[in-house]
Amino acid sequence: MDHVLLFLFTFVVGGFVGGTGIGGVLLVPYLVFIIGMETQLAVASTMFAYLFSGAAATYAYARRGSIKWPMVWAITGAAAPAAFIGSLVVWSVPGSLLLVGIATLTIFSGVRTLLPAKGSRSDNVSIKTPALILIGSLSGFVSALIGAGGAVVVIPLMFAMGAPALLAIGLSQAIQFVIAATATIGNLSVGHVDFTVGGILGAALVSGILLGTRIAHALPIDVLRKTVAWVLVLVGLSITLQLAREVIGV
Repeated sequence: MDHVLLFLFTFVVGGFVGGTGIGGVLLVPYLVFIIGMETQLAVASTMFAYLFSGAAATYAYARRGSIKWPMVWAITGAAAPAAFIGSLVVWSVPGSLLLVGIATLTIFSGVRTLLPAKGSRSDNVSIKTPALILIGSLSGFVSALIGAGGAVVVIPLMFAMGAPALLAIGLSQAIQFVIAATATIGNLSVGHVDFTVGGILGAALVSGILLGTRIAHALPIDVLRKTVAWVLVLVGLSITLQLAREVIGV
């Protein structure tokens, strides 16, 4: 029964990921608080699932022309080694501290995303390679550390640079597979992965993403942007509330 509920929950999360680029950060808290997994194993198993969802999301956005490949090559080159390092570090960080990091990052990213972008563009002409390398490094390391797919870092930073929503989301989806692959290698070298849970997550994410991607390309840009922001804020607040309840024993 737990596996059925996990699949259904992850399917909904996949819809968020496909529609807004955001949602993966919900999975680790669910595995920890509902399933009862240790945080590090939850992170590692979630990163394994992103191998499947990353491939599906990249295909779904690429076929609609929402991925700028020159940007992908620049950003993934930095994300890959950073994700590997993050996957090694995660096993030495206390689980509660990882959850605090997830909550803090999602709330900050949501608030930043709500701020209006200045000089919004439709391409990557003014986004220089050094900036893409910095984004890739941050997203790779942080994503492997907290079990996110990269969007929680990539999307707010791209918005801050004035990139349109679909471009930012498409880039975050394309980087997801590379982060997941290198992080999984790192996790297996120093820890372990629950392949059963990871497989369920992967199958559900793929199903939800394919539906959510259609929704994303049908929504007005402003609606899409605000949806991304509020999902981030609500996710961060919900994790904070759960952590507070754990501390006070409610």
